[in-house]
Amino acid sequence: MAEKILHFRSQDASYNTTTGFWTVNIPEGIAVNEDQYIRIEVINCAVPYSFYNINRHNYYVDIIESNADGSSAVSWTFVCPRGNYNVNQFISIMETQLQTQSLTYGRGFTYNITWDRYTNTAVYSIVNANAKCQFLFGTGANKDNSLRRVMGFTERDFEFTSSVALDTDSVMNMSPFDAVYIHSNLGITNSYETKSKNLSNILIKIPITTLPFSYIQWENTILLTYASYRTTIQTVELAVKDMDGNNFNLNNANWYMSIKFIIEKKDNVFQPVRPNDLVNLEM
Repeated sequence: MAEKILHFRSQDASYNTTTGFWTVNIPEGIAVNEDQYIRIEVINCAVPYSFYNINRHNYYVDIIESNADGSSAVSWTFVCPRGNYNVNQFISIMETQLQTQSLTYGRGFTYNITWDRYTNTAVYSIVNANAKCQFLFGTGANKDNSLRRVMGFTERDFEFTSSVALDTDSVMNMSPFDAVYIHSNLGITNSYETKSKNLSNILIKIPITTLPFSYIQWENTILLTYASYRTTIQTVELAVKDMDGNNFNLNNANWYMSIKFIIEKKDNVFQPVRPNDLVNLEM
């Protein structure tokens, strides 16, 4: 059995801004014979919580403002400033920015948001008379990158007027990302995901249990190990993504990972599986 350990630092890797992958070369590479396979263990990982909970992947609200009867309608897209907020900060900036952006793009409405700390829900209302607003979380052009989870709404359209306020139909979520997902090109054969119902290139999922602007850390205390179907590994590509597969913007902060590569003998039971051998796993 032979081993190699890669101590990865993102500042030493080349970064592809299109794919979101960092790439490093392994000196001399790793290669196995037909009766061998490469076993992979992630030893540890540290990712800075330097990304924003509200960012370009979730900061839109498609809006229609009109008179109460629907006349004189104006369609526009609200953009929440990027950042990490607590609920009171978020409500304050939403009220201010909704009014400011409505004055610029829409009808110049003034909004009021009331938060219930015991249920973590909110009520949206319009101060102006003879006014109606629609949030297009179900049909808007930006519904897949909308602010609805943070605001406390499900994936459908909502409307409210000067006389009828709008209650959120879900809880507000100021931490919309549950974990950091490390993706790779290492050809692992025993990692699956229910979204694709097939093999996954996700190496590890790190739950976010720390506060913004600190490090999210993971140690392999459960001896998690993977088998690779690849017979050679010369380069390693790694990416830091959210649960929807979007790349986290770490804002030029560095992250780190240590990976062990072990050359093992195959036996009569174990044979690494290639992606083409698996189609639509039942999950």
